[in-house]
Amino acid sequence: TLYKRCNTAPLSERVARARWKMFGHILRSQTNAPAMMALKFAVSCDMRGRRGRHQTNLLSVLKSDLKDRGFDIMSDFDAVMEAARDRVGWRSMCVTHQFF
Repeated sequence: TLYKRCNTAPLSERVARARWKMFGHILRSQTNAPAMMALKFAVSCDMRGRRGRHQTNLLSVLKSDLKDRGFDIMSDFDAVMEAARDRVGWRSMCVTHQFF
C-alpha cells in the first residue's frame, strides 16, 4: 500500500495512538488532578443522555477501545489504572492493536 511505500501510518492510527497516550497520562496522574477528577466524574456519573442520535465523544470512544481490549471502565476502573501504571504494557497495548 501507499502507507508502506511512504513508511508512514494512516492518520486514524496516529490519532488513536495519541489518544491512548493522553489517556495513559491522565490515568497515571494524581487523584486530585483536574483531568483525573473529570474522568472519575464522567465514569461514575449515571446521567441520562439527550434525545436523538448518540454523539461520539472521547469517553465513548475510549469505552469502545477498552471493550475491545477486554476492560470495562465502568466496573474495572482500578484495573484500567493499574494497566496504565505498567508503562511497558500500556505502550504495547497502544502500539500493537490494529485500530482500523
